[in-house]
Amino acid sequence: MTGYVLDDTVIEAFAFSDSIVVSALFGMTERDIRFSVPAATLARAQVSLSDDMISDINSMILHLPALQLEPLASTSEVTELARVLGATNEQTQSEDFAAAHAVVVARKFDWPIVTTSLTRWEPITRVLDIDVREMRDSPE
Repeated sequence: MTGYVLDDTVIEAFAFSDSIVVSALFGMTERDIRFSVPAATLARAQVSLSDDMISDINSMILHLPALQLEPLASTSEVTELARVLGATNEQTQSEDFAAAHAVVVARKFDWPIVTTSLTRWEPITRVLDIDVREMRDSPE
């Protein structure tokens, strides 16, 4: 199965009805492509959203089969998150739980992370070998 891990920039862009992001996501769901939404990434995106936008995004995640919310569901996933945070703290100058959780999920499924901003990922890709793709018309 083909899939992508969504970062907070994609979730925010979708909530603000960015035409490229909306059309790319819906176009790919029609091709049976799956998307994983790490819970920490969703939380980070929701910080900048209105209550109505949050409700819309949550409803979409709950009702679209192509979208799967990924919690930290085991101690091994928590340990992996801690390792990613430890490896990236020096580059990011802070604990970026949203990015770290996206990395954990991307490794779990062996899927790339999709973003609207490669700049957001530059500090992390300097220290971790991860596949991050910028969404334009499609992350492919």
